[in-house]
Amino acid sequence: MFPNLRILLDNSYGKSKLETEWQGIFYGQISDIEYESYISQPLTEQELASYQKYLKDWYLYTKELPRPFIEMLLGFSNGAVLFGDIIIPGYKRKDRKMSNEERELQPAGIEEITSLSWMPDKYFVVGKSYRWNTLYLLTEKQTIIEIKDDNVSYHHNKMKLLNSYENLYAWLEAVILNHKYVPSPVKTNPETIIKEHAKKVVWNSPVSAEELTRFENTYNLRLPSEYKKFLLEHNGGEINSPAGPTIAVLSVEVESNETLYVEHVEGTVLQVAMESDGEPVFLNCATGEVFQNQSVDAYFPTWSAWLEYAFNLTD
Repeated sequence: MFPNLRILLDNSYGKSKLETEWQGIFYGQISDIEYESYISQPLTEQELASYQKYLKDWYLYTKELPRPFIEMLLGFSNGAVLFGDIIIPGYKRKDRKMSNEERELQPAGIEEITSLSWMPDKYFVVGKSYRWNTLYLLTEKQTIIEIKDDNVSYHHNKMKLLNSYENLYAWLEAVILNHKYVPSPVKTNPETIIKEHAKKVVWNSPVSAEELTRFENTYNLRLPSEYKKFLLEHNGGEINSPAGPTIAVLSVEVESNETLYVEHVEGTVLQVAMESDGEPVFLNCATGEVFQNQSVDAYFPTWSAWLEYAFNLTD
């Protein structure tokens, strides 16, 4: 049953599909280095056993993974990112032969979405929508419920129930069928955008790869590839208008840096810029999305998309 979901994704995205050497699949190109969705090679039975051992050893999660979740990992994908929004957890493979690209594409762990120690027997978190700040829970009856993720305690009387689905497959099927991919011209990468507007910016010196790694390790997150590439070339700066500085692009904090720096807000969210009116700009490292406040009133699917918007503000 779960393998059918791959067919649904193929039908949804048509020709906008890229298969990787390690049997992952990107869907829906939105820039020259970014895609809307990504699924990976399903787990083997041996990897599944390693996954359950990992959860037990590191997070004291001694219960068996729910059978529907196991069937998804074995039959559909080891974790996934769907439509630049929904994160489905999976097992971080640790094969020494993996390339750097493979390591970059490891799925989010359950522990990155919720606290395993707080998750009671009758619920299991199978997904999270960062755009709408909701969790998808597999219940003891094997149905899926969608709730607001407001420091949830998983008690029925405190949950704000938004949607329910017959089972895990029905939820994923509905998510895929309700999404419509609209092809658009591929956006240029940050380097091209920066060159086109070179006279309007004052950039800081690049940050080193070692400093970026230290930053990621400090906050236990991974920076999106195009944002990381940007920092390695320009560690923040100012985008100017004739009236004066308009947008401050924040820098990763380093010892010699006296300018404003990137702030870790919570989870995988960073404040990465500030507009002239003081409005903060946030980056969700799990999805690559950029938004201008935590209600996601102004939303951009990638760092490049926001950067292009920022330059247009100063035209």
